[in-house]
Amino acid sequence: MSKKPVVEKKWQGEVFGTQASTSSVIIVFRNGDKHHQGVKITLNPKVIRTIDQLKEKCSSEANLSTGPVRKILTLDGKSVASLEEFENGESYIAVGGEGKIDFTNLPMVLNINAPQRAVSPSSPKSNVDVSSPVKKPVVEKKFQGEKFGTQADKAYFIKIFRNGDKHHTGDKLTVHPKKIKTFDQLLQACNVIQLPTGSVRKLFTPSGKAIKSLEEIEDNGNYICAAGEQLNKEKMPTVLL
Repeated sequence: MSKKPVVEKKWQGEVFGTQASTSSVIIVFRNGDKHHQGVKITLNPKVIRTIDQLKEKCSSEANLSTGPVRKILTLDGKSVASLEEFENGESYIAVGGEGKIDFTNLPMVLNINAPQRAVSPSSPKSNVDVSSPVKKPVVEKKFQGEKFGTQADKAYFIKIFRNGDKHHTGDKLTVHPKKIKTFDQLLQACNVIQLPTGSVRKLFTPSGKAIKSLEEIEDNGNYICAAGEQLNKEKMPTVLL
């Protein structure tokens, strides 16, 4: 009796990463916007099957001033041509009609400088040409400041709301350990929300718990910003109810 033939099962969609059935997460930044905090995009193989579908997703999330996303580039300026090239947890730059990275206005949260072209032994150091990128800049990932969460070397994404504004839908904020090392620095960063009562001095969870330190901040958590006043439970943002 002959043995039953073995049929190899393969997923027929476009593969990326090391596990095609597992979603990867990347962080996409707006080209030329040094204040952009980045947006987290999930590469779900059941939803995003082609690079064009990813570009459409990036267009709606990054909102480029130069139009729809035409290219997605690595931090050293290399164009990513297929989903297989994306690495889980890495950062990328979304580019529109301009076609290339604006290295003079890299997002500050990346904490990298414009890469420089290598100098030949015969060339003086003063003639270094910084107009063209070369090797991917090395970003030091060891975080020496106050730790929060379980992985202090990675950026956290939270959503912040205005206290007493039930119509506010929230603003995304990147809590990057290289830029935000203390709780006071986090409160300062939350001022992008523009409270009518003054600078942000307090953070609350939707349940009413007051946040006192970075260690209490959770990735993808929702927090309500207040100045000197207490949490207004009667006018909680509707999206949190």
